[in-house]
Amino acid sequence: MAGLTVATYFTLLRFVLVPIFVATVVRGAYGWALVTFAVAAASDGVDGFIARRFNQRSRLGATLDPLADKLLLISAFVALTFVAGVPHRMPAYLTLPALARDAIIVVGVVALTYRYGWFDYEPHWLSKCNTVAQIAAVLIVILINRACGAQAVPQGWLVFETIVCVATLALIFVSLAAYVWTGTAILMGGPKGSPDGRPCPAGGMKEGSGGEQ
Repeated sequence: MAGLTVATYFTLLRFVLVPIFVATVVRGAYGWALVTFAVAAASDGVDGFIARRFNQRSRLGATLDPLADKLLLISAFVALTFVAGVPHRMPAYLTLPALARDAIIVVGVVALTYRYGWFDYEPHWLSKCNTVAQIAAVLIVILINRACGAQAVPQGWLVFETIVCVATLALIFVSLAAYVWTGTAILMGGPKGSPDGRPCPAGGMKEGSGGEQ
């Protein structure tokens, strides 16, 4: 298949691992959930490195990479927040804004693509920070469930979790504001109308640039 590179295989691996991860959460196997999510998150960095190092960027990879990232994080947030039987849940005050942010960005990307046709998007650096923070929040919640189960969570763990979740929440809003600003500039000035002159950091992205939206 055209565009099916080694980097893209690592992207496809994330799609395969998502239902496995959700199944481990549903079954309460948090040790396996931790391993599955960590491998899936690491594969994002691996496919990016391979794409850059060996020049394996492709249109297929550029399309699948952000989809795999979003599917992984959305599935993790939803499973850890809403699946019955999870002893320590992801805070809803973090999950709901994260889902709303992604929905707004998807709508914006669809609108821009409909108006201007396909063009390469690039991630904003704030979005990269947001993705890293979301991964950290998911890992912390899984670790708490693995270590404590239904028992009381030590206060230190709760404080650390709160700090990470609040920082992630701030990045959700700040990165969304950056995308709204850039998207508005693109609508006003066309695909090259980003405030800093870069080619459209308003949505999806090339494979190998990190996978974030």
